[in-house]
Amino acid sequence: MNPEHYTLVFSVADSGYKAWWFPAAGLLFILAGVFVIPVINRLKVRPWSAAAIAAFQMFFAGFAILWTIISFAATFGNYLLDRSALKNGTASYVEGVVENFIPMTPHKHGEETFDVGGVPFGYSDNIVIAGFNHTAYYGGPVHEGLPVHIWYRNTGRDNNEILKLEIAGN
Repeated sequence: MNPEHYTLVFSVADSGYKAWWFPAAGLLFILAGVFVIPVINRLKVRPWSAAAIAAFQMFFAGFAILWTIISFAATFGNYLLDRSALKNGTASYVEGVVENFIPMTPHKHGEETFDVGGVPFGYSDNIVIAGFNHTAYYGGPVHEGLPVHIWYRNTGRDNNEILKLEIAGN
């Protein structure tokens, strides 16, 4: 098929930092550790001593801050690596037909997997990545026998991360 018969379905360069919500959730725990726990400490009914509550507050808030920083660094770092690989031409490329397609289970466990030209791919709506992760269970476009163009990056996992996906149009 000619390239003009392919439709761009996903590009990490166009999608932006879509995992922002993951580290942002940590901000709620930071707020709880910094503001809510002191309010509980001021209540007349205390299950623990004031010193124990203060120690718990410091641990809770400290852990929340650490988790938020690490999760942001990991997800934003993944996004920057993917975007850079696509923009500077170091992303690998494969074209062909989707083979060995295994959709995510109805119980939403595991990854949706398939091969194109012997290159394995896998993703899930439940995994926080910068790359393509729209499963067929939720209306994703990939299915057995679909002609595709895929730019990808080997992340060291069993399956490669899809940075750009084009599918054969009608």
